[in-house]
Amino acid sequence: MQRFILGAQYLPRFSGFKNSTFYARVIQLPLPEQWAITEAFRASSLMHFFIACRRERPESTYVVDLKQPSWKTLKPVRNPGVQRIHPNLGDGHTGQLFWQPQQFPEMRRNISPLESNLIERSTGERTIAQLVAELETELGRSISDEEVLNFYRDMQDLDYAWFTSASL
Repeated sequence: MQRFILGAQYLPRFSGFKNSTFYARVIQLPLPEQWAITEAFRASSLMHFFIACRRERPESTYVVDLKQPSWKTLKPVRNPGVQRIHPNLGDGHTGQLFWQPQQFPEMRRNISPLESNLIERSTGERTIAQLVAELETELGRSISDEEVLNFYRDMQDLDYAWFTSASL
C-alpha cells in the first residue's frame, strides 16, 4: 500500500485527543500504528480507500514522500473537490480550504495569500521548485522552504493535494 486516501481521519493531529497527554505518546509510534489507534478512537470510517502499486513498479517508487530531500521535485496536484470558503477571514488568511468528505471541523485549513497561490497553481504540470520560483519572481521576495513544505504536508495529510514524481 502506498498510502490512505481520506487519511486525515487516521492521523492523531486531526483527532479528538490532540490536546491530551495521550497524543504526545501516539505521535511517537510508526505511522501504521498511529492510524490504527486513531481509527479506534474516531470509529467514523465505514470504508478504507488507499493507493496501491502494480507489482512491476520498483518498490523504491511506491511512496511519494515529502520527507525526502528531493521533495521540491514533486509535482503537486490539487484535489478537484477542494473548495475555498470564508474568503477574507481578516486575520491574514484569505480563506479556508474544505473538502466535503473530511467532515470534521479540524480538517479545514486556513490559508494565507501565499498558500492560496500555491494550491491554485498545483495542477501537476510544474514541480514545487518551479512553483516557488515563479511566485518568488511575482512577489519579489524569497519564500522559505519550511513554509512551503509545511503547507504541502498539510495538503497531503488532508488529501487536498496529491503528488506525482517528476520522474514518473
